[in-house]
Amino acid sequence: MALSRAVLLVTCIAGAAAGQTSTAFEVAVIKPSNSSSTEHKLDLSDAGQFTAQNVTISALLPLIFQRKEDEIAGIPGWMRVNRYDIVAKTTKPIVGNKEQALAKLVLALFMSDLKLIWHEETREKAAYALTMAKQKRESIDPGTPGVTRSCKRGAEDGHLVLNCSAAGVDFFKSNLQFMASDYIDKPIVDQTGLTGTFQFSLKWTPRRLLDEQGGITVFDALIKQLGLKLEPHRLGVRIAVIDSAEPAREK
Repeated sequence: MALSRAVLLVTCIAGAAAGQTSTAFEVAVIKPSNSSSTEHKLDLSDAGQFTAQNVTISALLPLIFQRKEDEIAGIPGWMRVNRYDIVAKTTKPIVGNKEQALAKLVLALFMSDLKLIWHEETREKAAYALTMAKQKRESIDPGTPGVTRSCKRGAEDGHLVLNCSAAGVDFFKSNLQFMASDYIDKPIVDQTGLTGTFQFSLKWTPRRLLDEQGGITVFDALIKQLGLKLEPHRLGVRIAVIDSAEPAREK
C-alpha cells in the first residue's frame, strides 16, 4: 500500500496578501513508479489536482525550496535515483500564484510523508548583489493595498515580460532568477534596502535572440526600467540543507 494521508494537517499559505485563504492536500498518495522511462510529467490544475508521474524527489526540490539545485545541500542519493508517482488533491481550488502554492503544499507533504527535516543556513558563494543603481527608477512603484501578491510571466514581440504586483524584493528576485536563468546563473542577494511591497514591471530580450534581433539584456533592463543593478560578488547566500528524509515505499 502506498504512503497516503487522508488530510494533510500542515496547511499552505499561498501568499502573504490580506484575505488570501489557506489550503491543504485533502488526499495525497506517493508511491514508487513502475515506469522504465527516464521522462517525468508534472501538472497542477486550477481545481487543485496535482499529479507527478515518474518523478525523482530531487527534481521537485528546486520547486519546493524556490531555489536552484546548487542552493540545496545534503540531498540523499535515493532522491536522485528513486522515481515516484504522486497524486494529490487540495481541499479547495488554487487561487493566486499556482507555482508558489504548489511549492508550499508539496514541501508540507514531503515533511509529513517522507519525514523530511531541513533547515536554512548562510554559506559564502558566487552570487549577484541586487543594489540600487544611480539612474532614476522608472517603474518600481509601491504596491496597491488589497492587491494579491503575484508575478505574471509572458512574452511580447520577441521579449520576455515579468509583471509583479504587491511583491516584496525577495518574491520579485526569485521569479526573476527563474525566468532569466539564461543570464542569471548565480543566486541573487538583496542589498537594495527596500522594504514593503511594490509593482515591478520588466521587459528584456532572451540571450539567444540578442545577436539575431538585438534588444536589451536583463542587466540593462533592470538599470533602465527599474533602477536596480546586478553585480557579481562572493556573498553569504541562504541555502536549504536537508538533514534527513525517508524514501516512500510500497507496503
